[in-house]
Amino acid sequence: MSIKKHLLFIPVYGLILFGCNSSTKTAENGYYFQDFDNLRMWSHDEQLSNSTAHSGSYSTYTDSMHEYSQTFEMDLDYAKTKGYKSVTVTAWCLMDSPSTNAGLVTSIDGEKGSVFYESVDLKSFLSGTNTWGKINKHFKLPDTATPGNKIKIYLWSPQKQRAYLDDVEIKFD
Repeated sequence: MSIKKHLLFIPVYGLILFGCNSSTKTAENGYYFQDFDNLRMWSHDEQLSNSTAHSGSYSTYTDSMHEYSQTFEMDLDYAKTKGYKSVTVTAWCLMDSPSTNAGLVTSIDGEKGSVFYESVDLKSFLSGTNTWGKINKHFKLPDTATPGNKIKIYLWSPQKQRAYLDDVEIKFD
């Protein structure tokens, strides 16, 4: 076989080797990404800002009128049918004042309140103000959660102070 014929097979081998990757980042594989330029699976008054963003054109925020940012919401039943045991949340956040009291929250809520709740204080991850910082947190999904519960991920500022959230990556395992 000539060299030219061998060279024709290289793209085919590449497709076979790299096209069959089982770690493709899709919702079917438990992967969700949000840069707030598309709001699929997110709710809460379409609270978007185009004044600052880590990437793209938009971010979500808290401020004097909004205690909560956009919220990722998923039925726990769906997560359990997929066999998910844990979730890793990676997000980029920004606060415009060193006194900002805000946290990145992961919770599982039901009719009678929270079954699971954990908040990551932005001040513990961000090195200053007006600079985007990356937050990375891993959570185990509790066994005590029941059907009808919802997994929620959002930014919360109890004193309604300005903080931003962008480029949220959620990976269920």
